[in-house]
Amino acid sequence: MVRICSRAWLAALPLLLLTARAEATSPWELLNFKRVEADPHKDYELSERNGPWMIMVATFTGDGAADDAHNLVLDLRKNFKLNAFRYEKTYDFTKSERGLGLTPDGRPKMMHHMESRKLDEIAVLIGDFTRVDDPEAQAVLKKLKQAQPDSIKKSKSLAFADYRHELSQNGAPTRGPLSRAFIVTNPLISSESFAPRGVDKFVLEMNRDVEHSLLDCPGKYSVIVATFKGNSIIDQQKIREVQASRRDMKTQLDVAADRAHRMTVELRKLGYEAYEFHDRESSIVTVGNFDAIGTTLSDGTIEPTPRIKRIIEVFGPIDQKTPEPGQTATGLMPQRLQKFGPNSDLVFDVQPTPVEVPKRSVATDYARPVN
Repeated sequence: MVRICSRAWLAALPLLLLTARAEATSPWELLNFKRVEADPHKDYELSERNGPWMIMVATFTGDGAADDAHNLVLDLRKNFKLNAFRYEKTYDFTKSERGLGLTPDGRPKMMHHMESRKLDEIAVLIGDFTRVDDPEAQAVLKKLKQAQPDSIKKSKSLAFADYRHELSQNGAPTRGPLSRAFIVTNPLISSESFAPRGVDKFVLEMNRDVEHSLLDCPGKYSVIVATFKGNSIIDQQKIREVQASRRDMKTQLDVAADRAHRMTVELRKLGYEAYEFHDRESSIVTVGNFDAIGTTLSDGTIEPTPRIKRIIEVFGPIDQKTPEPGQTATGLMPQRLQKFGPNSDLVFDVQPTPVEVPKRSVATDYARPVN
């Protein structure tokens, strides 16, 4: 269950602004053809059928929160023709929670909240968007930030106190009361429903007969140790030709794929768990399989696991004090496979990088029609 808290959402979820539709004369001209119910006797509670993507409009707490949320839902439905819903969640701060570390006698540390109380928070959301980059969602979001619903002007919520003060002083607030609205997932839908798409059919075809394919890597992560660039294939007609006849692609992409394959084979001969993967622009070689990358530190950086750190050290650059024969370069230089085998034309990346392993899953984005 997704926890809804205005501060937490603002910190954890990015504001996704993509190109929206052209400006209309009226802020809601794009939407006013809709018929949206606005019955003051209904609560319009959020359900998992509303979404899967939504716009987080505002949250209300304290005295009058229920009325403020209800009035805003009706306002958005009646005057802006938007499918608005309310979602209520209770936070219990009276219970103790496990903290970091152990007590002197080896037991888990238990922490208590400074304010022992229960808090009810009511969120107002706009629903029924099928994708995070849904053009209509982006258009609504952009115009919502400029809107000034009448219900907010009458609200008692402290969240809009500054807006109401500006309104009473000069009648021209510097920004709309809903300027912090942002796109979120429906909190009633499990995170598993938003699993990314699997590898598309064309890329899957490119990797179909690969013996040590990264698609077969059992772990969630691996480490890219080499990247070989080739021609990008973006022409849809050429893609269809390849899919239909599997004709040879006599391009730099073939050269890149050959190098990745040879490096993978050589590394496996040397005892490394190597994989290769090919896409429209390049071929990569990875080493290892891992269920986790490392530990997130207090400053937000990730401390790699010892095994990943070892791979980075082994295949990372070397500090070359003297230039190689026929060259003048010194300092940090990428390694060549000649250190491990005879293929000197195979060069490792300057910075090995952990990567999430692609899967053959054909899962699609979660989308459910609203009745």
